[in-house]
Amino acid sequence: MKKNNTEILNKVRNIVNEKKIKKPNNNSHTHHTNEAVEGLNSWIEDNAEKIAKEIIREEVKKIFK
Repeated sequence: MKKNNTEILNKVRNIVNEKKIKKPNNNSHTHHTNEAVEGLNSWIEDNAEKIAKEIIREEVKKIFK
């Protein structure tokens, strides 16, 4: 089961990384970047459980096939 848990965790990380925001090199955009990061963190808080549940459902289906 430990291997399956690692696979699930990696899938969750991949989904979250898809939403990752690139940091601009210019410091004048720091304020906008901070707002974007806060927005992303809020999105993760709202959706992380749903994403994890979907991944777990898929893994359970594979186990019981």
